[in-house]
Amino acid sequence: MKKLLLIILFIEVANGYAQNFITGLVTDSTNLPVPYCAMVLVNAPDSSQVKGNVTDENGQFTFQKLTAGTYLIKFSNVSYKTSWSNPVTVDSLSQITLPPHIMKADGINLKEVSVAVVKPVIEFKSGMVVMNVENNIISGGNTVFELLKRLPGVTIDAQNNISVNGRGGVRFLIDGRQQQIPAGQMITMLMGMPAESVSTIELIKNPPAKYDAAGTGGLINLVLKKAKVKGYSGSISQGISRGDNWRSGTSASLNYKSNKLTVFTNINYTYLNFETNNYFQRKITDSAGTFEILSQGNQMPYRNIFYGNAGIEYELTKKTIIGVNVNGNIPTITNNENSRLVVRDGNIYNYDYIDYKTDTRQDISNPSVNINAQHTFDSLTKLQFSADYTKYDEHYARFTTNQFYNNNDTEVMPMNQFGTKLHNDFNIYTQKLDLTRSFKKSLNLESGFKSSFVDNASQSKVQLTNPLTHELYEDTTFSNSYRYYERILAGYITLSKSFKALELTAGVRAEHTLINASNKPKPFTLHRAYLNFFPSASANLKLNDKNSLQGSYSYRIGRPGYDQLNPTRIFNDQFSNGAGNPNLKPEFSHAVNIDYNRNDVINMSVNYQATKDNIYYYAYGDPATKATIDTIFNYANRNDASLSVFITKQIKWFNFQLYVATGYRQSSTLINELRVNAETYYYNGNVMLEFLLPKDFKFQIQSYYNSNFRDGVQLYYAKGQVDFTIAKSFLNKKLDVSLGLFDAFYTNIDAYTNQVGGQYSYYRERNDTRRIRLFIVWKFGKMRISKTLNNADENDRLKKVN
Repeated sequence: MKKLLLIILFIEVANGYAQNFITGLVTDSTNLPVPYCAMVLVNAPDSSQVKGNVTDENGQFTFQKLTAGTYLIKFSNVSYKTSWSNPVTVDSLSQITLPPHIMKADGINLKEVSVAVVKPVIEFKSGMVVMNVENNIISGGNTVFELLKRLPGVTIDAQNNISVNGRGGVRFLIDGRQQQIPAGQMITMLMGMPAESVSTIELIKNPPAKYDAAGTGGLINLVLKKAKVKGYSGSISQGISRGDNWRSGTSASLNYKSNKLTVFTNINYTYLNFETNNYFQRKITDSAGTFEILSQGNQMPYRNIFYGNAGIEYELTKKTIIGVNVNGNIPTITNNENSRLVVRDGNIYNYDYIDYKTDTRQDISNPSVNINAQHTFDSLTKLQFSADYTKYDEHYARFTTNQFYNNNDTEVMPMNQFGTKLHNDFNIYTQKLDLTRSFKKSLNLESGFKSSFVDNASQSKVQLTNPLTHELYEDTTFSNSYRYYERILAGYITLSKSFKALELTAGVRAEHTLINASNKPKPFTLHRAYLNFFPSASANLKLNDKNSLQGSYSYRIGRPGYDQLNPTRIFNDQFSNGAGNPNLKPEFSHAVNIDYNRNDVINMSVNYQATKDNIYYYAYGDPATKATIDTIFNYANRNDASLSVFITKQIKWFNFQLYVATGYRQSSTLINELRVNAETYYYNGNVMLEFLLPKDFKFQIQSYYNSNFRDGVQLYYAKGQVDFTIAKSFLNKKLDVSLGLFDAFYTNIDAYTNQVGGQYSYYRERNDTRRIRLFIVWKFGKMRISKTLNNADENDRLKKVN
């Protein structure tokens, strides 16, 4: 409480040094406020636009952080005549309250008027890449995971690892709150989250100090739809698609708003069938010769995913808002695999091939609760508090049956079985307090504190077949009870200063990490405690009205995931298994980014990142057991560089977007005492063509391509996809229908090789990606968007990212 009083005292003292602003009220001819009125601040001498804004629900507005000069304000709103203010002259200390501005009706009497705001699908803003999902017809019936493949700079490999400009270690946020669940389950959530529930996807390449330092590949923020309306509004959607198998998704949202209370909900159910044909070749060569096996088969993974979020916001006073948000992700995942494993060379066994069947089931429950509060002292000072609790409960069971045959198709050995049962129970608590403050001379301050606590309990049992009785028994050699505790205490401060054509931002974040882990009954314990400082900086230079430059730098950490540290061994087949590595160290990276923007039509970006102790997955062959073991360790050094160009052009009936990038990666490490040096050049890109046709028809062609790409000892092969979508609106744009053909040429095939020393493997899988998809959404209610607690004015939010 003393600390909070000191903060408030500091704020009140600082009020005497507040920067300039213009504030006012917009009313109609009956003196009622005009909410959500669009405004543009115009430089009076040359009529150039300076800033945009919108009145709040009470008709009030504020323009702040202004350079000295004379301005006009343009007011525009549906059913009112466009009007202008009188000239307003400000200097660096001016704090001006204008008399109420009265809007006059334009004589149009409509029962309901809808305004369509057309935004480009992709925008580059203040160092961020923003995908406007609501304006992208290809999002209809798609999932957020599929949309990520079309976000410039993002690539997803055959193992669902997400990279940004070749950099791994991407972390996700939902409405600005970092998600703490394991990476694999984050992918499951994204696969079950319909694009219809998301407003925008924001890629933050070099996050500033206000964000957690975790995430060496940057941050991806999913901004959910949270329309604020007087009365009610909502939507109901249904998507269905067919390739070799059916998939479907159903979504519903409902929003309600009174003068002080806002309630918003969104619930989704997704059914996915990922039929997969796979081919896996493995070789181990040593002094005894070459041992080679080949497996191929079919997998039928089914995912039934329930995802929902709901929230309440209540305005205690005009300056204080409190809110509660609840999220829930409940997937059930089953996978039935039928495969044949053939021993091709170096056979030392009395069988020639194995027919095996694997049944896997995951039941996951992942509820999350957030409470938050925001107090605005004045137009320049804001204090925000947020607390989260996340529960992650997973039950995993994998069971494999093997039958052994010779080349005469005669069963030569008794059938055997093995299985793994795993129970993960995570409890995650986070709390944070953030202060933003503006001062005179265009100086801004952001600071805050955060704490997070993780308690992870993991129980695993491995079952094998007794060779004498052929009964299953628990093998205590591999079974374990793993416990993991983590505490992170963090604080940050950021200062930004605006000049006439230059804006500078610098900040530092300090994080103290404490980890304690144990693994019973094995004599394993782990204790780590370390303090790190993470500086960040950015500079924005406006060269002229059409050209600008931005540079940014950040130092970041990639902590091992809870599942990556878990030593539980998972048996895939007779010659394949894997486990986590409890001795993993965190990875650290320095990242630099330079962007050039030409009139919001051309954006060029140069990126460089140096990473130490990169967390890296790879598979190696054990000459003694002939098994391929999936493992994870710290790759010593990695350097990434890339150059990308994005071009967009929009005319009345045609939209065009093109993204191309090329990159270079160099890495080195020791694997089994063998020095491994690797380098690669690669390129990727995507293109979108959209045609706005008569009678509310739209036609879109979208495609992407990723070239061959080497990551350490693994080489990923090229892949791409071309999609076609046509859409039409009905019933005054309340009903939208789209029909799409995805992966039209069936070229989205995942394949990679792994080679180090005398060990080689090749893996290829073809998924059910060529599909026809129908999507229907019905929107109801009268949408009047207002500012919300979690989604502040877009321009202000984007500026804070710098």
